[in-house]
Amino acid sequence: MSTTTKPRRGRAVWVVGGVLLGVVLACGLGVGWVVGLFGVFEPDQSPPKAAMTVQLPADPRLLAWSPDGTKVACGVWGGLPPHVDGAEHQGAVYVVDATTGKVVHQATLDDYVQTLAWSPDGRHLAVGTSTSVLNLSPTGPAKLAVFDADRFTVKLSATATANASSFGFVDLAWSPDGRHLYALEGSDVGGVLGGSLRRWERAGWEEKPLKQNATPFTAVAVSPDGTRVAGIARAGSGPRFVHLLDADGTETGKFATELYTQGRVGFSADGKLVGVSDGLRPPEWCDPAAMKKVPPKAPRWAAKPAAVNGVGSVDFDPTFTREARGERRNRPLGMLFGGDKNLGSFLYLTQLPTGTGTRWRLHGDSGSNSVPVPAFSPDGARLAVSVGGGELRVWDVSK
Repeated sequence: MSTTTKPRRGRAVWVVGGVLLGVVLACGLGVGWVVGLFGVFEPDQSPPKAAMTVQLPADPRLLAWSPDGTKVACGVWGGLPPHVDGAEHQGAVYVVDATTGKVVHQATLDDYVQTLAWSPDGRHLAVGTSTSVLNLSPTGPAKLAVFDADRFTVKLSATATANASSFGFVDLAWSPDGRHLYALEGSDVGGVLGGSLRRWERAGWEEKPLKQNATPFTAVAVSPDGTRVAGIARAGSGPRFVHLLDADGTETGKFATELYTQGRVGFSADGKLVGVSDGLRPPEWCDPAAMKKVPPKAPRWAAKPAAVNGVGSVDFDPTFTREARGERRNRPLGMLFGGDKNLGSFLYLTQLPTGTGTRWRLHGDSGSNSVPVPAFSPDGARLAVSVGGGELRVWDVSK
């Protein structure tokens, strides 16, 4: 007796039909509406009236509060290189009074602003630049500049080494006493993104070479007592490691993390723990003395990591109980109708660790294409956001 197995065409028909129905709904109503239909998004809230609003000539991609919370430094990329869109190859830094909205200082740079860091006493602002964006061909060596916060005169101007020209200065960290500035150069050696660490002494602004370290770092931090340096490094396509160095650059140990993306590193306030964060969640903490991880309930950063391009769309308040995240949802190619409530520029304010929160809609589908960039003030009471179109707003989020 023989049997004949019939093809299971019914299941295939249902699958194909479901896909076609989804495409039709997406094209006719908008993907955001279809997703919203299943309850993925909570109802939006209109943002409250900002305590301060200022219009800048271009979108800041980096925001850094001064330690006393009176000013916000804004880093602007400027246009893409001439061979891409014909725009000038320039960036800029604006320092805005956080109360009045007045631009108190500004400087035009030859390169793209890639990282910002205030000195602990707020007397100096360090700016790291890159001559290439999106890994395009560099036009020359990148620069490191340190400005006097009062007169905004340049106190230090340094040039990146030749092998770091394409990525420039990618991270900055001051020692807690403000005596030393550590600057991390970016490069792509053998397919591994990372770079070398350099150090300057504020007295006389002389470079103080570190002992040779071949590890290519992507982020750096200094311990509260200034005796240790932590750097994130990645080998190949695997997870990243945190390497611990003494103040002169000699490696003293390392431990593995769960980071697979560009992250930030910092010490706890007492200096006993080292934390890393990928910008999507609070830090993963490790006790370097015991070389083991510790529960997530840990102290705040001893010093907030410098503002760095690429991880600027997410920020945490100093206690890691709130997260602010900017997002831009563009309408996919082929959409037939506009005005969908789930398209545009949004700011998510989330309570941790519950994950509950609100979503502010900053711009509609036809508004700015920029991803909002948030930054909490040092006391966590205010939130500065580059909302797009060159507009910077500061909200009171103390309640």
